Parts: sequence; structure tokens; C-alpha cells
Amino acid sequence: MRGGGVGGGGVSRGPPGVDGRGAGRGEAAEGGGNRAEPQGARGRGGAGERASAAAGRRSGGGGPWTPSVSAADAAARLQAASEVPESVRAAAGPLPPPPAAASSSSDAASADAAAVGRYGEELAYHYLTSAAAASGGGWDVIWENAAGESGLPYDIRLAGPDGAAVFVEVKASRSAGKQLFEMSRREFEFAEAAGDWYHILRLVGVGGAGSGGGDRAPGAGAGPRGPRVERLVNPALLWRAGAVRVCVVL
Repeated sequence: MRGGGVGGGGVSRGPPGVDGRGAGRGEAAEGGGNRAEPQGARGRGGAGERASAAAGRRSGGGGPWTPSVSAADAAARLQAASEVPESVRAAAGPLPPPPAAASSSSDAASADAAAVGRYGEELAYHYLTSAAAASGGGWDVIWENAAGESGLPYDIRLAGPDGAAVFVEVKASRSAGKQLFEMSRREFEFAEAAGDWYHILRLVGVGGAGSGGGDRAPGAGAGPRGPRVERLVNPALLWRAGAVRVCVVL
């Protein structure tokens, strides 16, 4: 999936780190719609039931297959990349450097991808925890994979007031200029069911300044840059509305 963004960062009345222009805040109208439970959420502290109710509230009369999204709504769901604060990078610690080119192999590449993914989740956890604290509290940040891979179609769950839940899938890359990321069928199906309660947090350049290596985004000045973060709210809706593109690999 490929995405860009316009919009701003910041913290509002919605989930930590979401700006105040609508996405993730509750503007998508209460009402009927698809109430199918996201796959894989049942039995995780009521997360499935909360996501099911959220999907019903968010999807509207037309359902997720026939979205009507204005340019402003799409822009609010594609929140622009911003640099991860130094305090967040310090809390996560350094990312080990990539394997040397001379010793690269498929096993080494797989191990590095796993290390980058793990580091990205840790960075996202500290980023969202910081945002939750800055928002005045009310949201708990649960890293589902803290003790090991949970097998869920999301990595972090934000538990909010009145049983609200936001599901965050983290996509991390050493490259600051990478435009593509993988999304499994299970993740996409879950995203469709959860609607605006499903977010993708993209962390690019995670090997940048203070993290042990990495490259620069296109057009960046001299010297390594720190990792940058951007958020896609309701990626399934963004795709159906034409705001992001999907590349299918067979």
C-alpha cells in the first residue's frame, strides 16, 4: 500500500496523536452499518466487541464498500509525516546497524527485517505513550507484542474512555524514502471492519540520527535524519476512496 499525507500532527480529544480535524474523533456519524466483528479480536479483553460496535457506528448507511469521502476527510485521515521526538527515540534505545553487505544473506535480511519491525513497534509504543500523557490522560497504550508476537492483526491497542478502542498496526523501515509497505489480507479485513478505529503508524528512516545508521528522505539536507512518523486512519476507506494505492504481488 502506498500513501502520502497532508494535514497536521498534534493531540486532540480523540486518540493520542490524532489531530482535531475529524479522523478518529467521532465525526463519522452514529448510525447503522456493518457490525461484523474484526477477525482475531475476540477474547482479548473485549477488544473484539468494542471494535464491532465501533465499526457499526463508523461505517454509515452505505457500508465500507461504497464510501463517500470528501477531499477534506481524506486529508484528515492521511496525517503528514513528522520527526519522532528525541525523548521518544531515547526511550526506545538504539536500533542495531544492518548486516554488512559482504555478509548479507536471506537469513540475515530476515533477521534484520524482524529487528526493524520490533524496534518500530517499540518506538511507536513510546510515541503513543508520550502523546497520551500530553493529551491529559484517559487513554491506555497496550503493546500487544511486548512479550512476543501475539498473532493479532494489529500491534498496539489504545484503550480509551467508555470502552473505546483504537487498533494500531505499525509499519517500520530503515529507509527514509520508502513508499511501499506490506499489509496482510487479515490486517486489511480487520481494518475494514474496524473503520476509523484502525490506524497504520508508518515509521520510516528508523535507522536515522541517534538510531544507528539509515538514509535520508529525498530532498533532505546533509547528514542523517531521525525517524519520521505518519498516520493513516482507516486505510481500507482511504484505498476505496482512491487516496492511497494498493500494489498486489502474486
